[in-house]
Amino acid sequence: MKFVSAQYVGVDKIKAVDEQGVEYFIPAQSDVSPWPEYIASGGAVDPYIAPEPVIPDVVSSRQFFLQLAIAGISEQVEEWIAQQDALVQIAFNKSATFRRSDEMLQHGFTGLGFTVEQVDGFFAQASLL
Repeated sequence: MKFVSAQYVGVDKIKAVDEQGVEYFIPAQSDVSPWPEYIASGGAVDPYIAPEPVIPDVVSSRQFFLQLAIAGISEQVEEWIAQQDALVQIAFNKSATFRRSDEMLQHGFTGLGFTVEQVDGFFAQASLL
């Protein structure tokens, strides 16, 4: 067996591929054969490439309101909501979840001056809470 390529897949893990295309996941500081031979022959380990972040379409009400507070925009949002019609206020105050693609929500983010990238970031951060 001979490795033909290798790439970091984490801080301390490497995915090595042999001549038949079989993938091996090995510790970065490994002496497992044929790893030493691969390195000794000048084999390179490609850098880790982080996966594209997944932007969730839905977050819970708890996540949404916590992220508003973390972002420091709770008061600004509350003021904006207070100026909207009753249906928007009910939807904002009574929703169990917030869907990124919801038309009212998109209108709200636009009204607050958010870019698409900022909305993505908001939902990505909220989903971690």
